Amino acid sequence: MEPPFLTQRQDNKTNTTNMKIIDKVNAYKDRISRQLAYAEWATQTFRDIEIAEDASIDLGCEICYINIHNRTDLQTLLKLAPKWDKSPSGKAIQYYNNNVNGESVYIFAYDAALPPTCKVIREEKIIPARGEYIEVTERILCDV
Repeated sequence: MEPPFLTQRQDNKTNTTNMKIIDKVNAYKDRISRQLAYAEWATQTFRDIEIAEDASIDLGCEICYINIHNRTDLQTLLKLAPKWDKSPSGKAIQYYNNNVNGESVYIFAYDAALPPTCKVIREEKIIPARGEYIEVTERILCDV
């Protein structure tokens, strides 16, 4: 229920600034409601599945990042949604779905979680303009 001062209008006129504020507050309440529902879903989901101790999870606003290091965790987590997009991301493969119970979930598969056809390639590049600085990058290479 809204406080009376939010619903009362002087002389039955609509104050557009007040209406904009009310619209923003209502949008904020809707977002909080969705996030709470997602948090409740995530609590139950992660209570019901088992993942390794070396996995890390970061729940943000409307997004969830999960870092894993073994294939079993990957196979378990991919069951959270029927379809995932994937792309290389540094020395990991990023699996992502923008609608896992209404929120975005990103799973970063490192090390032994990589498919057997993939490997991490380390590249070193000398940057003469930076005084013989060596830039080291790592990327994923997968056989098709």
